[in-house]
Amino acid sequence: MRLAAHGLTVFVAPDADGAPVAIPPWYPRSNEDRALDDHAKHLIELRTRVESFTPIEHTDSS
Repeated sequence: MRLAAHGLTVFVAPDADGAPVAIPPWYPRSNEDRALDDHAKHLIELRTRVESFTPIEHTDSS
């Protein structure tokens, strides 16, 4: 087995009408949390660099 992809999951807390509500931010507490947080920030930096070289294709969904 080998790592093939990374992903990001975003959860949104809805109110009774389905509108998003603010939730407290997540803060890393353990050494593992801090390492994962550092790694995520590094991946964000790398993605930002790569995006400038990646053409964006738009498709007409109609």
